[in-house]
Order: sequence, then C-alpha cells, then structure tokens
Amino acid sequence: MPGRTKPTGLSKSVSPLHGEAVATTWKVHSIVHGWSNCFLLEAGDDLVLIDTGRPGFEESFPRKFQELGRTLGELSHIVLTHAHPDHTGNVHTLRKASGATVWAHPATAELLAQGQTFEPYTPRPDPIAWVIEKTVISRAERHLKPLVIDQTVHDGSTLPFAGGLQVLATPGHARGHIALLSPGQGGALFVGDAMVNLPWL
Repeated sequence: MPGRTKPTGLSKSVSPLHGEAVATTWKVHSIVHGWSNCFLLEAGDDLVLIDTGRPGFEESFPRKFQELGRTLGELSHIVLTHAHPDHTGNVHTLRKASGATVWAHPATAELLAQGQTFEPYTPRPDPIAWVIEKTVISRAERHLKPLVIDQTVHDGSTLPFAGGLQVLATPGHARGHIALLSPGQGGALFVGDAMVNLPWL
C-alpha cells in the first residue's frame, strides 16, 4: 500500500494456538491525548489498539492511521486496560468505524455494560486524594453509552493475536485493570494506569 510504514524488528514469539515459534514483526505507535496514551500495534497481520483515549479526541485516530498508510477498517482488535473515560472515551466510534473486536476484564465489562466508567468510591481523607478528586475525577465523564464487550479476559489469558499478548491482572487503580505483556518483544509491557509519569502523582 503506498505510503505504508514498514514494520521493523523481526523477533520470535510463541504462537498461542499451536505452541510453535512464529515470526512476528512489531511496530508500536503512541497516540497522545493530553496525559492519556493509546498504543497502536502493527504486529504481523494484526492491527491492535490498546485503549481508546479521552472523549473529544476522535479525529486523532484517522489522522494517525492516514500517517501510517492504513485505514480504520483495518483495525482488528481493541483491548481496554480499564473502564476510566480517558481509556474508553472513543471505543464506540472506533468499533463502529472498524468492526474491531473489543476485549476487556469482566469487571470492566460489567461497568461499561451499565454505562459507567468508575466504581462507586469514597476519596481518602488526605490532601493528595482531595486534589486528584477536584482537578481530575470530578471533571471526568462518569457515564458512557452502554457497551457490550465482545470478549472478556482474565489473569493469565493469552490473546490470540499480536504474537500472543499475555494478560496480567493489576487491580488497584481500577478493579478490572489489566496490563499486557509480550515476552516475544523483549518483554514489552503495556501498563495502562498502573504506572504514571505525571510529576504531581
């Protein structure tokens, strides 16, 4: 396809279906929405999006796909690390445009099926929690059009694409929070919000 970016970095991974070594080429692209990051993986024949970013940033996706010489229709899978709106804000638009399969933890699926992005909670009685509540959480979208997740995943699941991403349950930030590990790519780890690089958190 004209203008398509060539994936680089041939490596070996283990096929989740047959247990044999398979060659998988990977290229990772970040899509930044303020302090939120989504990651687009070109992994062999698979085009996979990890998280869908904040509401209001829909146009960033067709722009990125166009830069890569790809189309939204080629997106095959969307994996949500958790339900918070800065990670699920564009999932409806992207699934409709691509027909991609959406994957998430059952706790995330439960929330999103109810149109919720946060679990009920009581902020901790300390200054940092108060600042986060007033500056971030109180301004976030707590409701989303109800979404039915196509496939649920659990701790230890191996996803049948991108060379076999492994699911790690990492609850805490959210009950259904997961991270994704690719041992075949030098231990590449996508952590959602289990780690942050904001100086005030």
